Amino acid sequence: MKTAASIVCVVGLASAAVAVPVVPKTYTGQGGALADSPTDGVPGVSMFSINVPSDPDDTNEIFGFVDVRLDINHTWVGDLVVRLRHDETGTFATLIDRPGVPPGVVGNSDDLAGVYIFEDGQTPIPENGGMGTITPGVYGPSGPGFLFFFEGESKVGTWTLIIEDHANGDTGTLNSWGFTINNVPAPGAAGVLALAGLAAARRRR
Repeated sequence: MKTAASIVCVVGLASAAVAVPVVPKTYTGQGGALADSPTDGVPGVSMFSINVPSDPDDTNEIFGFVDVRLDINHTWVGDLVVRLRHDETGTFATLIDRPGVPPGVVGNSDDLAGVYIFEDGQTPIPENGGMGTITPGVYGPSGPGFLFFFEGESKVGTWTLIIEDHANGDTGTLNSWGFTINNVPAPGAAGVLALAGLAAARRRR
């Protein structure tokens, strides 16, 4: 009885002292050459997919969508519409939506060259050009559709990055891409993580 009581006490302390953590996981995919528009008004469409399997150590539920990362080179960002779609649900987020169109008809003439990270709450790719190259770094989705739209869905299935080029004459390459999401741990895994956190806290004392 004393041993059982001690175990219950330890588990209780672990639960009280350490919040059940979310588990960030990153999934990556390959890129390729991007299709140019064959003629203005007819988009060239490129699609790249990542298949996310069921995971035994979490519930597969998306607790938070951290970011999407694109390693991309393309001239004239104003030509591009870039979306991430969860094929199983149809939910999508628009990362880039022809910056500068409207009010213009050709959009931002600056280029993409590097790694661009998209997180909710950040400033989108600028509508106006003038820098020559959009500085690689962290930007917000342009919408419609944002990353938090995926929260509460299962991560399992096919995720497709869709890149549309809406004007002829400028081309590019997606070198690689990926995304990071927070998962809710499975019940058994949550207990182990809580006990590990309690043990670590005791070692620091």
